[in-house]
Amino acid sequence: MGLRDKWMAQMSARMPDYGSVLTEALGDDAPCQAHALVVPAAYERNSGSGSDIGSALLKRAVDLASNSIAENKHIGGDDGSIARSLPRVGDMLALALSPTSLSFWSFGITGRELPPQRRIRLDRDVVRGLVGTGKRSQGGAGVARLSFVDGSFFDYRVVMAPAPEFWVEAESLTT
Repeated sequence: MGLRDKWMAQMSARMPDYGSVLTEALGDDAPCQAHALVVPAAYERNSGSGSDIGSALLKRAVDLASNSIAENKHIGGDDGSIARSLPRVGDMLALALSPTSLSFWSFGITGRELPPQRRIRLDRDVVRGLVGTGKRSQGGAGVARLSFVDGSFFDYRVVMAPAPEFWVEAESLTT
């Protein structure tokens, strides 16, 4: 089986049952009460290099400006705040809501790699709320705002519309 065949097999595989997989992966934090697929709204853009020094510098300047604008719009709080400590990598993550925590899990670039890798875990007591902002990001994804007890916030793009129980469970976070 060649590389192309392996890639095609991975891409045509069914999406995992995220709820079941996350409940198993959560361990002591189980069960997964609800989940959604998200990407940081202020992910750090990096267009790579250009074909010559001029285009590489232009791409870098555009990336720096885009990153700064996105950060100012989608991340709030002082340096050292909870929101400022969260990673801004542009990977799709599964946000799992459990009775004791919120956690973010990577299923790889295709969203199908098992077992998932935990990227972030936050105790529920540091979360003030998780709400849909009613806004849409580029590409039409909804935007959800995760706010914290220190007054900071971090926005995520909701990649696919989550099940209704996600927003019901998210409401329970509001303090």
